[in-house]
Amino acid sequence: MRCLLLSALLFAALPAAAKTIVLSTADAQCSSPADCTHGLRFARGDWLLVCSNTGDCTAVGYHAGITGQTEHLPVSVLIRRKAGATSPATTLVTVDPPVRENLLLNGQPLQTGALLSLLRADPPRPIVYQHGDKHWTLSTRGAAEVLAKMDAYQGRSGTPGALLNPGNAAYQGTAVSKPVITARLPAWPSRTSESESLRTLLRGPAAASGLAPNGCQRLDHGNHTGQEVPLFTLYPLDKDTVLAETACDYGNAKRLFALVNRDLTRLIGFVPVPNTAFARYHSNGAIEAHQPDDNFGECYQQSIYIWDGSRFVLSRLSTSGLCGKGSMSYVWGALPLFETDVQLDLPPQPDY
Repeated sequence: MRCLLLSALLFAALPAAAKTIVLSTADAQCSSPADCTHGLRFARGDWLLVCSNTGDCTAVGYHAGITGQTEHLPVSVLIRRKAGATSPATTLVTVDPPVRENLLLNGQPLQTGALLSLLRADPPRPIVYQHGDKHWTLSTRGAAEVLAKMDAYQGRSGTPGALLNPGNAAYQGTAVSKPVITARLPAWPSRTSESESLRTLLRGPAAASGLAPNGCQRLDHGNHTGQEVPLFTLYPLDKDTVLAETACDYGNAKRLFALVNRDLTRLIGFVPVPNTAFARYHSNGAIEAHQPDDNFGECYQQSIYIWDGSRFVLSRLSTSGLCGKGSMSYVWGALPLFETDVQLDLPPQPDY
């Protein structure tokens, strides 16, 4: 699928009828980067808003209905805007079947201003992308609520650069720097283990942790005869701490991660990755997990945890698009909710 960049600068009011949106109390509880330490995910109708802890936001709109159960051809629009008073908004559109060029919006060349004017119209106006005899209709259901939330999160409500209801209010937002994490890179090689004592040590606490809501078969019942994958893979993180990884299911997809002491006799704690996610440990000291948001694999949340020398800390959290939109659900890749600046600290190679 080909994404087409439309245009950019939006500081002045755009000519369109004003549309008033009142956010509910529940929506307003998390309305700025200061309130939303791990970002904001806000869905309404056929639209989704994803804002990060830095104040950057992305709004995504889709065709109406569930893919495969609607007559509408798949289409998705992305509106991205960084934090900051003078930051422009940019727009991308993708359609399926894909179009390489000469895609029109309501019969006119693609422009960000034209799209936003249509989204701000009251009553709503049809938004149709065209190429030859093909037409892709963008749903406006939920668009106004999402744009209002985006303006509020970024401190632009009522300002000249507001996406929905431009006015003369002063900009109230601020760009937030990414938190800095110092990653300690483990320098020891991994090893495998079939330790029954370690299985006994972890079995009860794992069940009580809430990280294994469907149980952990290998901790509960051990390895099956002939199983090629070891019960545990052990990653020494420093001279005192070991990361113990076990695949909870016999398909080796769902994993649990525990921190134990060097002798494997004391549980320090669990890495907060539920075994309902597809997770793996990387040799750079990072644990990456993909948590499906539906039963079809169309949408997911991704988290990355980094070893900082004392614990695994969240370094990135992202989400894909709205569920139920087929390939459009993930066409824009990972949309960031939480971002950090990771700095590397490689310890000297010890004798271990």
